[in-house]
Amino acid sequence: MVSEIERNREAKIEEAFKAFKSNIFKCQAPSYIKPLKPFGELQSHLKKANKVHSKLVASVNKLIDDHELDADKVIAELLESEVVKIKKKQYKSALKRFHAGRPPGKKKVTLGDELNWEFLLNAVPKTEDLHLVSLDGDFSSPRDKKRVNTVLSKEWGEKKESTLHFYLELNDFFITHIPKIRLASQAKLDTLISELSTSGSYARTHSIIAEFPLSPDFSDKQILDLKEAFECNSQVSDIRGDDDVKRIFEIIKTRLKKIKEENPE
Repeated sequence: MVSEIERNREAKIEEAFKAFKSNIFKCQAPSYIKPLKPFGELQSHLKKANKVHSKLVASVNKLIDDHELDADKVIAELLESEVVKIKKKQYKSALKRFHAGRPPGKKKVTLGDELNWEFLLNAVPKTEDLHLVSLDGDFSSPRDKKRVNTVLSKEWGEKKESTLHFYLELNDFFITHIPKIRLASQAKLDTLISELSTSGSYARTHSIIAEFPLSPDFSDKQILDLKEAFECNSQVSDIRGDDDVKRIFEIIKTRLKKIKEENPE
């Protein structure tokens, strides 16, 4: 697990940081506006904003290089607690599982989730339920990625005499077990959507979009509110092709299609 965190750290950070780094604050305007003094002032402010943005990106890059992000500190604290090493017996069991083609894991040449699973089977006390969060599909059912693989569920029940609970994302776990966290996150999304609908510039739109989580848990109402924001606010719709805005726009299109299928006229 420790080595997996180290292997995936930079890729996951870059995935989240890429859209923000590519932001450029600019304002498109027709030629008859450009000679006006206020437009020159606006351009000056945008130029300053881009300089501040560049400094911020440089600062964040340094934090990444120095492992000083808040996430790094939290992970470091977690790893300061007792770290249990994989035993030879667990490694052999994982290898046997791999060669037999039993889940979890993909058909590849390295051991990963096979080791994690054998560790859990050994570490979790008997009769104690396991709450497992995994988005990569290695633990999911081939028929329904939102459900755990039935082979793993059966194995867990037989060996541990308890239940294996499965969630695709951490937010799914929070929704079920810590509803207050969901309420707070939903309130934050409502605020961002409201701000997006009244965004007065492309730069402001990019700034608001940057605050959305990577996997936002939009309600149906929020999707409809976002649809209205894209339809009614040109400062949003005009730049829907930009990478960061496009990400949210694609989510809206996918969800609208699903809402329509579930609620046919």
